[in-house]
Amino acid sequence: MTIKDAEKLTGLTLKSIRYYEEKGLINIERNEENDYRNYTEEDIERLKLIKVLRYLDFSIEDISLMFKNDNVKESLTEKSKVLEKESSNYLEKQSICESLLKDYKKKKFTDVINDYSETIEFLESEDGKAVKNEFKEKSFANMLFMTAFRNLTFIKTEVLPLFVKK
Repeated sequence: MTIKDAEKLTGLTLKSIRYYEEKGLINIERNEENDYRNYTEEDIERLKLIKVLRYLDFSIEDISLMFKNDNVKESLTEKSKVLEKESSNYLEKQSICESLLKDYKKKKFTDVINDYSETIEFLESEDGKAVKNEFKEKSFANMLFMTAFRNLTFIKTEVLPLFVKK
């Protein structure tokens, strides 16, 4: 297959395909008669994998190392854990934004900020991290935690006392 065929089959640009070759992520055999690149099915699959890995924000260097060390599965496992943690952090922050918006008009904003400041301080403490980790270990953990977090009063009066050691 030619580089044009590879472009069509992978959705990558010619420039990207050449760049990945230049960086050593793919080694394309050349046709001895005309010195054109000759792409195999395996090359196409590898280019598709590179495309997906780049979409997942793996750097060229990371991809090169994972191919060199043959640890694609391990790298994907680690990335999945990182993305899960980031997702949890974004959900937590989104929940705070939604709650702030909801409470913004109900009472003095300085009171709202003070309430959330105290809650964030707790969540960043060792006790708060323990509570979050305990929730995350459960099957519906994160969703329950975020739902509970939306009601600050509920957390302060009902949930936190259950977990905070005195």
